[in-house]
Amino acid sequence: MEIYHFSNDYIERFENTKPKRSYSQASGYGIYFTTDYAKGLMKYGKNSKYCYVCEFIGSEEDILDLGEFDSMYFMGEYETCAEVISTNFKRYMKGQEEIDEPDVILEKLSKRAYDWLKKQGYNSIYGMEGQGYACPELCILSPHHIEIKEVIYL
Repeated sequence: MEIYHFSNDYIERFENTKPKRSYSQASGYGIYFTTDYAKGLMKYGKNSKYCYVCEFIGSEEDILDLGEFDSMYFMGEYETCAEVISTNFKRYMKGQEEIDEPDVILEKLSKRAYDWLKKQGYNSIYGMEGQGYACPELCILSPHHIEIKEVIYL
C-alpha cells in the first residue's frame, strides 16, 4: 500500500518521535501518514518541505480500521472525537456530567492507547476516511513497517 508523509525534516528512516510541527497533535506514539496524496498535499503540503512516498510493508490484516471515525473506546465503539467535545461542551453549559473521551484518538495516541493497540495485535490504525477536507490518516505503530520509496521536494 502506498502512503505519504509530509514533513519539514529530511528523514532517512522513520522513528516514533514527537513531531516539531505546530499544527500536529501527534504524541510521539506512532508515525503518521495519509493514503490520499491529493488531500494530504492540500492539508499538510503548505506547511511542509518534503513529501515522503512510502510503502506500508506490514500486514494489512493487522490494521485497526475506524473508517470515517477518528477514535474509539476500548470496548469497541467507534466515535468522532469532535462530536464528543461538542457534546461535552453543551453538557458542561447545562451543568450536566460530561461523557468520557474515547480511549483511542487517532490524531494523538496516548501511551495507554498505543500499548493497548500493540497488545491487541495491531500494527497500525486507520481512520478519518470521508468526503471534503477530511484527510484519511494511517498511524503506523512501528517504523519497521515503512519503506521510503521516494522523496519529493515541495
